[in-house]
Amino acid sequence: MSNWAVAEMAGAVVPCSRVLPNLALICSCVAEHSGVSFSAATGHAGRQAASRLFGNPETKVSGLLAGHGECTAKRCEGHDLVLAAQDTTVLDYSGHTATEGLGPIHRAGKLGLLAHSSLIMTPSGCPLGVGHLEVWARRVEEKGGSAERRKRPTEEKESNKWIVGLHDIEKTLSDHLNAGNRLIVTQDREADIFDFITAPRHEGTDLLIRAAHPRMVEVAGRGGRFDLFTAVANADVIGESVVEIPRKGTSPARSATLELRIQEVTLIAPRNGVKHKEQQSESVAVIDARERPQNEGDPAISWTLLTTLPVHDASSAAKIVEYYTRRWQIERLHYILKSGLKIERLQFDDSHSLSNALAIHWVVAWRILHMTHIAREEPNAPVCNVLDTDEIAVLEEIEANPVTTSSDAVMAIAKLAGYRPTKNGAPPGVKSLWIGLRKLEAMVEFYQVIKHRIS
Repeated sequence: MSNWAVAEMAGAVVPCSRVLPNLALICSCVAEHSGVSFSAATGHAGRQAASRLFGNPETKVSGLLAGHGECTAKRCEGHDLVLAAQDTTVLDYSGHTATEGLGPIHRAGKLGLLAHSSLIMTPSGCPLGVGHLEVWARRVEEKGGSAERRKRPTEEKESNKWIVGLHDIEKTLSDHLNAGNRLIVTQDREADIFDFITAPRHEGTDLLIRAAHPRMVEVAGRGGRFDLFTAVANADVIGESVVEIPRKGTSPARSATLELRIQEVTLIAPRNGVKHKEQQSESVAVIDARERPQNEGDPAISWTLLTTLPVHDASSAAKIVEYYTRRWQIERLHYILKSGLKIERLQFDDSHSLSNALAIHWVVAWRILHMTHIAREEPNAPVCNVLDTDEIAVLEEIEANPVTTSSDAVMAIAKLAGYRPTKNGAPPGVKSLWIGLRKLEAMVEFYQVIKHRIS
């Protein structure tokens, strides 16, 4: 059993504390055998233990992640500012006809679950842990047009997930915030909801949201009302920001130079669906970050960002744009979950058990992402930041050399997956890392057995 799994699961809130060792073992097995079926990963006894624990009505996703949340909060120590990226991913279980409690998903005729989570990060994008996870089955929508749905209070809509996520993140990081530190919660366009923007927040919490709607706004010193995009587009260019765009599909990674405009505005409350009726307006800063393509027809970035942070000049605007790009880390987390850990192949009898199993996979995926980031962005960090003593010992035996830095460790792990470093080659990616980790965990388990027998 891996020491990291024991640490992350130690504080879990479960129906009986006697199952905590089993929980840590399940977590370790999922990491060791990522990509294979859950039964193959945990073995018959582990599968039975997991079915009893995950199927217990008192077992909750939030309880399973409680210990990991405590560890995440500890990893925030020493950081005056941390980021939290919220996002939703759709999980397709249409082929699992025996699983009870699934609901419709975006694709017609398909069944599955939705998972809304947050990833806590440093300003440089280093993943510190999962701050929140909510898994649910969507109900068949009630009959009625969009006008009727808009009139429902936010707490009765799926969009309430953003507010729930915000408050759960703050709860996880309460000690961090109570110490006077800052939290910036970032979201993409789906979170452009007035009730979310105006929801109560801890005084140390700010929001950063990509705008989706041409909301009516007021601009100080300019009479009348404007739509949001027009208001900021009329502002002067104050500077530029260079951001690194990761590879997506067939599009290669590239650098993009963005022109920056800023505008302070007051958002006017929409007519329907406002949860806080007394809240009729909200003052925010708007940043327009727009790429000017070199050739006609080239893809060009165009972001309009809403934030409760103060934005005074080009420097502060560029920093906030940089924070927004960190949101891509949670998309990498989803990639690991689906492509590496194969979570859409998990088979359980009901959605409750399946949701609880997903919580463990979210922690395993975080660890893989964390190690990848450390190796690329902090290659000289001590190896103890990413591996425990037994893992280090095994790698040093394989390499026949000391493994002292995070870069040494990740390179050695990737080589277990068949990666071969070259002078100008790309560093190992998450795929090489999760395959290598799977092999490393198996070696460590054997090493621990031999060490125990010798002692």
